[in-house]
Amino acid sequence: MPRIVSLLPSATEIVCALGARDDLAGVSHECDWPHDVVGLPVLTKAKMASSPSSLAIDRSVRDVVRQALAVYDIDTALLEKISPDVVVTRISATSARSR
Repeated sequence: MPRIVSLLPSATEIVCALGARDDLAGVSHECDWPHDVVGLPVLTKAKMASSPSSLAIDRSVRDVVRQALAVYDIDTALLEKISPDVVVTRISATSARSR
């Protein structure tokens, strides 16, 4: 049985829809569906403080992306402890072009 970590809410939903919910060993701080993924180890947190304004959030994210930085922090110690076989995430277009 593979151990899967999903760092995207949409990927978590897909993993579960494919019948692999029992293989999930960790998720992102934004994963909340299906409901039974709540309570799994959380491996990410936002780098930016939350803001009451969507515009302020958008500006913060754009600033981070312009600097070619990740928008989230990953708990690498927990990731190592979970020792997944598969990590489902995404690669940014900026990172993909620099390869």
